[in-house]
Amino acid sequence: GINAEYMGRIFKMGGGSGFPFVKVTIFVLTFFAAFGTYQFLRRIILRQPIDQASLSNLDEVTTDHFDLNWTIDFEGKKIMGRITLSLRSLSYSLSKVNLDMQALNIHSVTDENGANLNFNINDVNHMADVLGLQLEILLPKVYTRGQTFKINIYYETTDKGNAFSWLTPEQTAGKKYPYLFTQCEPIYCRSLAPLQDSPSVKSTYTANVIVPVPMMAYLSGNLTKFTPGKDFNYLTFESTIPIPSYLLAIVAGNVVQKQTGPRTYVLTEPEMLDSVSVSYTHLTLPTIYSV
Repeated sequence: GINAEYMGRIFKMGGGSGFPFVKVTIFVLTFFAAFGTYQFLRRIILRQPIDQASLSNLDEVTTDHFDLNWTIDFEGKKIMGRITLSLRSLSYSLSKVNLDMQALNIHSVTDENGANLNFNINDVNHMADVLGLQLEILLPKVYTRGQTFKINIYYETTDKGNAFSWLTPEQTAGKKYPYLFTQCEPIYCRSLAPLQDSPSVKSTYTANVIVPVPMMAYLSGNLTKFTPGKDFNYLTFESTIPIPSYLLAIVAGNVVQKQTGPRTYVLTEPEMLDSVSVSYTHLTLPTIYSV
């Protein structure tokens, strides 16, 4: 049972002067509440960014969804296409959108009706080598809090993007076809597309991807449509679960998949499929994580 004398020492001070445990608890809770308020006011007053590794105006606008349209050029080691951002204003007077980018060529920016928007590419605080560049897009009107709108950005990646690993045929197991895979963690997604590259922003997305035959591609979303062609394969992916940008990923090349469990698959080259799949044969995911 509970030792009454022991509990008395916990809840009473000498001379019966009250309940220090309760007092300490109240003090701790008050301290953390005051500290949290202090940090919030400090950020507001000093205009400290939500994410110091992002050049986006995260406190003024957020991304609810984005659509990707990509064509993969293995010879040029680049991805060409468009990203359409579905944005929502967090400000009562939003006049611009700042995005993160690194090693991208921006061709044009338009609104949802196709009208061209003015934009600037800024090296903020001369931190381009670390954080990349800021894509500043000037909006045609001022948006108030809660209003939604879309922006189209036409661009292409370069071989200097931090997220990319482009392999030559000689570097692959099959020795016949090139291979591409990406790693966007921690802040490398800004070299894959101009966006709000911060874990504070979580978005759903779709992607339409074109790869040359006989290549295949897989993204970190579900494959919803595959249309084979004579010269190109056309694939559509969708992620209905909002994710941070660093979870966006693509692998492309002579890639095949094999199911290793009720809800698990491996993706690799045909030459490595059997050996790799053995490592994951016994992998199972609890049903609590099912989606």
